[in-house]
Amino acid sequence: MDYCVGILSGVLLLSVVGLFAVWLVHFANLPVSRRMLGCHGYGSNHVKDDYVKIRARRRVPVDSLKDEVYDHWNTLLQDLSWNPRETALVIVDTWASHTCKAQNDRSNLASPVINDIANYLRAKGSLVIFALGGGEKLYRTHPALKWVKDLPDRNMRKANRHKDPPFPLIIHGDNDGCQTEHDVSWNYKVHPSITIQSEDAILHETKGWWPDQSQTLWNIIQHRHIKNLIYVGDATNMCVPGRPYGIKVAVTWGLNVVLVRETTHIMYNPLTDVPYTSYEDAQELMLEFLEKFWCSTISSTDVTKT
Repeated sequence: MDYCVGILSGVLLLSVVGLFAVWLVHFANLPVSRRMLGCHGYGSNHVKDDYVKIRARRRVPVDSLKDEVYDHWNTLLQDLSWNPRETALVIVDTWASHTCKAQNDRSNLASPVINDIANYLRAKGSLVIFALGGGEKLYRTHPALKWVKDLPDRNMRKANRHKDPPFPLIIHGDNDGCQTEHDVSWNYKVHPSITIQSEDAILHETKGWWPDQSQTLWNIIQHRHIKNLIYVGDATNMCVPGRPYGIKVAVTWGLNVVLVRETTHIMYNPLTDVPYTSYEDAQELMLEFLEKFWCSTISSTDVTKT
């Protein structure tokens, strides 16, 4: 009797070991993301090898603050690693056409890069947010707008106090910093080089200027547990920092924020606008200003790996 029980126990043990071995082989063949992610999405753990890894550039003062004037600045490079499911790309006012021909030319060059960044981040599980500054009305039936409109309003976080020095560029006249004639009509749809997917988000609240804040953007951030925002789009000295969905709002909410340098451009005319330097120098001046007072910047190669 004991002998039979021993045989049965051995068979049962071998069966259990066999089933475990089959499951182990199946598990090992799963993609890494399937092994580590839970059934529910946005707050679950993510494999660190799949993190968004970027090198952020920031300007930090060498001397202590004296009479609220910093005399010298150092460039600080910092390697960051962000959970992609806690990260979103915000595409600001990258329209199909602008009234300024020079701005259109720059947007035509930057938009394919923005699309590559969006595809790269989507593949990692990040959200892509479109802030179209009026263009959302052209996407009334798009799934990327519908799910955002269905979100309940969340209690908006009180903005942190933050110094707001004046921009280093002063735009004069009626040309809004355009170097060429305003010879093109507005088209507020997203640039044709950039694709909107159904799982993306389109903001439906885009009016005003900082310190106005976007309830829609806050609803998305809360719903998806977003901690990190990567900004692209135009213009560096206007909508990107100053809109209710822009850099200033996100920073004063306490979020981690970076701007992709190659995807953003200033509105500026060297002949009429202060500080009367070249367009390229003025662009770098504006980036340095943001790095000093608002957020770090990164290279597009960090988020396309090309």
